[in-house]
Amino acid sequence: MIIQKRIRRLSFSGCNLSFNGPINISYQLIDLYDLDISNTTFITQGNISLNGVLMNKLFPSLNNLDASLLQTRLLDINYEFLQKTTNYYGCNESQLLIRFLFKITDLKINRILSRSVQVNGSFINLSKCQINTQSLQIRSNHLHYLNVTILWPKNTPLINVDLSSNDIEYLSPSFLGSATSLEILNLSDNQLHLMDSLIEFRYLFTKHKKLRHLDISRNSIKLLPLTIFSYNLHLTTLDLSHNKLTSISFNLKNLLQLQFLNLRNNEIYHIDGKELNSLNAFVAESSSQPRVIYFEHNRFICNCKSSRFIKWLHVYMTNNYTQILTCSLNDKDDVLIDDAVIKEAEFSCIRSKVIIASVLTVVSIITLVSLAICFIIYKRRKQERMRKRGYFITNFKLGNVPEKYLCFVSYSSEDYKADIRQVTARTKESLQELIQTSKEVLCVIDEHVNLGFPIVDEIMRCIKESCVGLFFVTTNFCQSQWCEMELRETYELNKPIILIFKEEIDTRIMSPLMLKIFQQFTRGKLVVTEHGDIQMIPDIQELSNSILKLASLRYNGNIEVNKTSF
Repeated sequence: MIIQKRIRRLSFSGCNLSFNGPINISYQLIDLYDLDISNTTFITQGNISLNGVLMNKLFPSLNNLDASLLQTRLLDINYEFLQKTTNYYGCNESQLLIRFLFKITDLKINRILSRSVQVNGSFINLSKCQINTQSLQIRSNHLHYLNVTILWPKNTPLINVDLSSNDIEYLSPSFLGSATSLEILNLSDNQLHLMDSLIEFRYLFTKHKKLRHLDISRNSIKLLPLTIFSYNLHLTTLDLSHNKLTSISFNLKNLLQLQFLNLRNNEIYHIDGKELNSLNAFVAESSSQPRVIYFEHNRFICNCKSSRFIKWLHVYMTNNYTQILTCSLNDKDDVLIDDAVIKEAEFSCIRSKVIIASVLTVVSIITLVSLAICFIIYKRRKQERMRKRGYFITNFKLGNVPEKYLCFVSYSSEDYKADIRQVTARTKESLQELIQTSKEVLCVIDEHVNLGFPIVDEIMRCIKESCVGLFFVTTNFCQSQWCEMELRETYELNKPIILIFKEEIDTRIMSPLMLKIFQQFTRGKLVVTEHGDIQMIPDIQELSNSILKLASLRYNGNIEVNKTSF
């Protein structure tokens, strides 16, 4: 009957077809042009090969085939083979089904595969195939990972490919890269966000220079690389809806023929800076037909920061395309963007400036008051220190201080040479000048001992009669038991200690007491210059001031030193 009626279009969609063999293949459905066997279940009896029938005899003129949701045991799909790394050369004499399918101009094979497919590193050579397919739909086939290179024929007529709803996590640029005739590509409803950080994502559409329509909606993409569409000069429709884009990060200047840009249902709060300038230039450069950009259902915020973008958006929508756009304003959601909202957003800038200025003024006043208080406190403390210092100097000159000397000088007798003698003499002169007295201010063992008395007693006396201890440290000093005794006695009498190093000292030869003082207190250095001059670091004047300050503080009870015990 089908042959007699010369039927051109035939649909068995949703049917259950039973074949009782054998089938006489001498007849051909020569005039059948469009066949729909989607969601069809084939029941066969006997030794029947429907694939061979389909390929060789029955449908030589078939142009459109919808084999989606095909329920049959005749399609023996080898999932293990699909997932292996292979080098496959198709369209040989044994691949009759492949050769037959490639004769179809409009081929739909949606929801054929029931299991997840992950192809990694395979190569498929179709360059020698005779391919008539112009439109290919492979929706909802669980093609999760497609790291595969397909070499398509040089002049393939393939212009429309639909890979939507496959949950694709990775798609190699080489999968369709050699199909340079492609004009329509649908990759919607996949998981391409899982590869948006990979370099391959940047080159996903580089080879498709004839591409006119691209749909990558519903992929949860957060960021598009700047140059991802740089080679798609003929793109007229770009659907980026239902992603997680926060701005227009890709370059618009090369999309000269783009007429429809869909940004609905993203997470754009506002666009500013260079991206807004680029968007404005893109809209302004449109020729006779205005470019349409869909912004609905984004999370716009109307505030000071976004006021320029919101104003631009309102003007653009008013002049070019009517959309109902809302934003969040002052903790209110879904506020319709209009002139009143724009004025409120611009006013928030003034309000923010006033608040900032007020806060800065208050902070400045508090800072100035705090600085004034600190200065007054500092000045009073300094005056108090100077008063106490003057009180100490007066009492020292009158002999009312328990100590007879300002400083006790200690050194190793082996090191008492011109440098130490010179520093000691200059320090003495400096101290006498500071307190305006000719009274002896330094106690030097070799000069102030009472002859005939025990050495230890005389050393103890000099230390007790001095306010501060000054020690010239050398290797000889560290190795001397007498010097160690003088240092320990000064420390135990709670006298301030100043260390002056004549040379580099290995800390390993220091006594535990000296090492503790070395690590806790500042110290000076005595050096001889290239010209033989003796130099104190810091200078003699600073050394004298330090001795006087420490002596004054200890006398007035404002300093407690050397409290660590060993």
